[in-house]
Amino acid sequence: MVTAATDELRANSGKVVGTFGGQPIIEEETADAGAINFGHNMEAQVAQDVLGSAELYMHDFGPCPHDTLRVSEILQPHGQAFAGDIHLSTSTWKYTDKWGYDRIFRAHETAHQWWGTEVGWQTYHDQWLSEGFAEYSALMYLQAAAGNEQFMDRLKESRDKIFSVRNYLFGGGVESGAIALGLRTASSKTVGDYDLIVYKKGAFVLHMLRNLMLDFKTMSDERFLNMMRDWYRTFRGREASTWDFRQMVEKHLGMDMGWFFDEWVYGNDLPTYNFSYETTLGADSAWHVTCHITQKGVPESFRMYVPVDIQFKNGTHYYLRLLVDQPEGDYELPPIKGRIEKLRLNPFLSVLAKVE
Repeated sequence: MVTAATDELRANSGKVVGTFGGQPIIEEETADAGAINFGHNMEAQVAQDVLGSAELYMHDFGPCPHDTLRVSEILQPHGQAFAGDIHLSTSTWKYTDKWGYDRIFRAHETAHQWWGTEVGWQTYHDQWLSEGFAEYSALMYLQAAAGNEQFMDRLKESRDKIFSVRNYLFGGGVESGAIALGLRTASSKTVGDYDLIVYKKGAFVLHMLRNLMLDFKTMSDERFLNMMRDWYRTFRGREASTWDFRQMVEKHLGMDMGWFFDEWVYGNDLPTYNFSYETTLGADSAWHVTCHITQKGVPESFRMYVPVDIQFKNGTHYYLRLLVDQPEGDYELPPIKGRIEKLRLNPFLSVLAKVE
């Protein structure tokens, strides 16, 4: 019999008995996370993603709570993380797929050292603060390691699946529940909804906040990252609630965000935008643009800040946000200098929405 003791009070724990190899968590230079040889030297590939994601999280969120991370293979089709321990399914030790799923999986379980074990959650209503946060952290790692294209591909895939459930592809005639329902999103009639809503849609909530905080002049994420660092620093060793996170968001955005959480965490409506625009060259030699936007699939009171990407013929971009808060409306943009190529609504998938 093997027994283990800990000085820390933990909601759950796990131990694996065996001989472990070693890799330092912090290295002088980050490894080239993009250099993956599929199916070869798999221990090194797994270690590379665990180390690479841990280094990113230390930079973006705060220090790793453990000096050592023990990573082990388990004969299960899933992964699980405990304080200082990461259990990864045997399949991810056999090959690394070219689409990023294995890298997301490894980085997701690594992220639980920050979200889930170090910053806990109070009730099942708040479990997305663990799973949704870990999922988006893993997507951020994929973006850093593999580039924007693969990052956006996985986001588009999540969006399409979430919308498909709304069309009853998997739901058997039952609409998906809200993120705040946690484990209750899954039932015999809504198979797969827990992963899709709590993990994927939960990750999209962070993505929308990241883009809402994005500085369009510098394209800097620093405002969002400062919020995440503050969140980690404030709630380390504690169990947090969705209300706590709403207050943190309001602190860093400087505005009431009840509407946002009502729509995206406690609600299940998804907007579809129809977008068109007209341009007129004014006497001031500036372009005057009127955007016409209709939104459907949501209540009349639904509101969201939706970015517009103004693309110029010289290849440059100018971004601004529109508050879309009515079923149909015209939006006048500030006068624009330069030769406009086209306008695009909702760049970067800034809102969990479809655009027609």
